[in-house]
Amino acid sequence: MSVGYDHVDTAALKVRDIPLGYTPDVLTEATADTTALLVLVAARRIREAIHAVEQGAWGTWSPTWMCGHQLTGKTLGVVGLGRIGEATAHRLKAFGMSEVLYWGRSRRYQAEERLGAKHVSLEELLAVSDVVIVFVNTARGGIVDQEGLVRALQEKEIAAAGLDVTTPEPLPIDSPLLKLSNCTVFPHIGSATYEARESMARVCVDNVLAGIQYEPLPYEKYKVIPRGGVVIDCGAAPGGWTQVAVARVQKKGLVIAVDLLPVDPIEGASILKGDFMTGTVQAHVRKLLEERPVDLVCSDMAPNFTGNHMADHARSMELCESALEFAQTVLAPGGCFVAKFLMGGTEVEFKLKLQTLFTKVKQEKPDASRKQSTESFFVALNYCPPTEKSTTAEADT
Repeated sequence: MSVGYDHVDTAALKVRDIPLGYTPDVLTEATADTTALLVLVAARRIREAIHAVEQGAWGTWSPTWMCGHQLTGKTLGVVGLGRIGEATAHRLKAFGMSEVLYWGRSRRYQAEERLGAKHVSLEELLAVSDVVIVFVNTARGGIVDQEGLVRALQEKEIAAAGLDVTTPEPLPIDSPLLKLSNCTVFPHIGSATYEARESMARVCVDNVLAGIQYEPLPYEKYKVIPRGGVVIDCGAAPGGWTQVAVARVQKKGLVIAVDLLPVDPIEGASILKGDFMTGTVQAHVRKLLEERPVDLVCSDMAPNFTGNHMADHARSMELCESALEFAQTVLAPGGCFVAKFLMGGTEVEFKLKLQTLFTKVKQEKPDASRKQSTESFFVALNYCPPTEKSTTAEADT
């Protein structure tokens, strides 16, 4: 029961056509809490302080004894500003951190607006940040050079470190990391809250029930990606949803990902760099489809933010309209359409339009979104081409 699957032989599963279920998108808040806690533990030397109490080293008061660093006025550097990274930065800003820098393969424009964050090179981030937090996905602890980290901590190049993932796990009790007073290691408890684990368990149960009935495993609430299906992912960078789609459709499916920004190669996906709004890119998508009907068109496209909410809202709805116009030409009957937008008023008209084309339309706000965020999604299920819908309506009358 986990989000990561680095401990699974995915190649062996693929050869045997065995579906793999996992539990994404339910750990954001719990993991962000844990990460913020690790920052505080490292900055304020909490491990040393607890040890001093337990070992009888708590003596008379001294001006500099057990002094650490406060976060007020410091610069935060985030390597990997996904949902968890943004949620963690949001928490740490409450402690008065003055600036948030981040590095990643692509810009996160909405996160920049919400956090006042700045996208910089990795070199600049490491050079100027007072606190650096690193978020890893399937790489887990293996992305960290632990021997190098030990040396940096011993030589005080890094003042302190807090880890929740290591290689291997469990970490051997004779590991040099555990002998350092300025290194705190948690036993991989990022998601260890009752709320998160209950959500994970529900997803697992849904996965098992779907699996034993030979149905697609329900990654999300709505089963919009069938095994062997065809998916078009618009606004794909950095590639997370594309990876999910590839895992869901498996070897008989087709996933086409499009974005203005570069996306690293993803095995099993056709990736196009370009503006989906242009006829040239859409023609390229049609060529890759080879006239196969599409099961899902997903638009995660976002406008370049101007700071004027109504202008940004209007532009987001234009992107939705463009994605829907294309979807109508490629979706199979019964197909699905998912589109991200910024709430602002005119989405009501767009929803009405969707309701004339799909039998079920829902509006969903991501669990990881801040309460004040206007970001939302339309999920439209069971596409009924207009001619088919009209015929059905006439038969009912």
